[in-house]
Amino acid sequence: MAKQLIMYTNDAVEATFSDGSKIFLAPCATEYVVQQGNHAQGIMTTKHRTIYTTSTLLPRIRSILTFRNLYAQQPFLVPALVDSDQCYQSTGTASHVRWSPNISLPTISIDDPTQTWSWISLCGRARIDISQCRQIVYITHPLQVSRVLTKQTNDIDNDIPTKYIHIFAPVRRCFSSHRLPNYLSKFVNKCLQLIEQLSNNQNSFDIDDNDDGEWNFQLPLSLPSSSCPQAHRHRLHHEMMFEADIHILQTTVVTYRLEYENPISIEAFITDENNQYLMDYFITCDIQSSFYKYYSIKDKECRLLTLSEHALPPHNERVLQIIRFMSNMRQRLISMTRRVQERPCWLQEDIVLDNHTINDTTEQLGLSSLENEIDDEDNIYRQTSIVNIGHFKYFLDNHIQIKFSNGFILYMTSEQVHSCQMNPSINFQCRITDKKKQTTIDVFDGITEPGCYEQYISAAIDWCMWVWNEKRTEEQRNLANSIQEELFRLKLFSNMNQIKDYQQSTTINPPITNQIEYYSPDDIKQILERTAQFTRTQSS
Repeated sequence: MAKQLIMYTNDAVEATFSDGSKIFLAPCATEYVVQQGNHAQGIMTTKHRTIYTTSTLLPRIRSILTFRNLYAQQPFLVPALVDSDQCYQSTGTASHVRWSPNISLPTISIDDPTQTWSWISLCGRARIDISQCRQIVYITHPLQVSRVLTKQTNDIDNDIPTKYIHIFAPVRRCFSSHRLPNYLSKFVNKCLQLIEQLSNNQNSFDIDDNDDGEWNFQLPLSLPSSSCPQAHRHRLHHEMMFEADIHILQTTVVTYRLEYENPISIEAFITDENNQYLMDYFITCDIQSSFYKYYSIKDKECRLLTLSEHALPPHNERVLQIIRFMSNMRQRLISMTRRVQERPCWLQEDIVLDNHTINDTTEQLGLSSLENEIDDEDNIYRQTSIVNIGHFKYFLDNHIQIKFSNGFILYMTSEQVHSCQMNPSINFQCRITDKKKQTTIDVFDGITEPGCYEQYISAAIDWCMWVWNEKRTEEQRNLANSIQEELFRLKLFSNMNQIKDYQQSTTINPPITNQIEYYSPDDIKQILERTAQFTRTQSS
């Protein structure tokens, strides 16, 4: 089991194990990197495709995928890698699931402190675990079996199932009650209303079902298991989340969750050993204050306490450590002035631009050299698309173009971009075009007097700084690779010189050519005569 699991805001996962090894999982979970060793002995990294995981890494990858599917936006469901109770097998497409609560009564588990409620219907089963603090919702996606009914022409006219179309096995996922995904919000809110009603009168099952659509929801599409179109942008190294932030931090005891917007909050919850039942839950009252709400669930009762960073309960080391960590993270969120949240790779789809629209806009703007280059797709250095925000482009000559979803287009020349990257607090110029009104405005004091264009200027600053950090990181990596290559060349050259010196020192007459010379019989006779003459001279 992993000693520490971290999920970032783009659903990438970093897992640290007790032996010191790490696994970095891509946001789409299609590939990962295993890092082993240390900086003293050397670090070895190997890259793998998830669907081709070896048997030695399979237990670790399964635990990482279980953690990822619990908190990620979209699950990664592969039968060979996910446990049998969380796999996805299909010969069709299970897209919609419907519960009819009037068909059968919900089952109430008295011994379950988390209050489990189940609805049985004709097409499936849903299990919703709602803790007594009513802050966390565990959703088990339903098991759905669809059947093809064939009409029998016998005397007894019955519908007999003859074929199974598809099976959707459950996937357990965890959500905050105030931050439910769109496809589940109406359904869960309706269930919460029903639970509130049944908690007052368990024998009553009267509920207004005027809006039939509230008892339906569409299942999220599973991620592709084979490959990712944005795989070349995955940064699967120890600095892969250079600009992203931690979303989930899970240790062997505590799980922390950080939300950066609507509203900003920090949560910490403790579950049992099997990660099934909630035991303790902490949440910030207000990110600006030092007070926390503490839900303690013991003996099937939930008690709410308000704690302060400056007045903690004595003799409770676990609560003390949790509040201290949440306090440090709270100060980090408060002091964070800017952040660039990287979106998951499956949402970064390239926008197909309308060339006619761009040409029309260029003609309206006049003969500026900047606008004449905006449609040069071959000179783009980096681009990304963010849903409901816009299309961001950074060109090789360092000028940028941002096409917002509401029709505004922002341009900055390379000189303006360089000035912004050197000091984002200094005023710079930019040009903003409103396509709807067909007007162009030059903003000269983008920092001190942004006016109504503050959000566009802020986005431009974030985009410039993000690309600058990307460039700096790539340059550092390229420089490190060049240094390593040069050191290897020097080491190899030194070794070859040492070998050559050693050969020369141990050889009397180093051969000039590869030709082997033999002594003739006359040469041998002359050598023997000289030797005999030398011997006679010495003896006399």
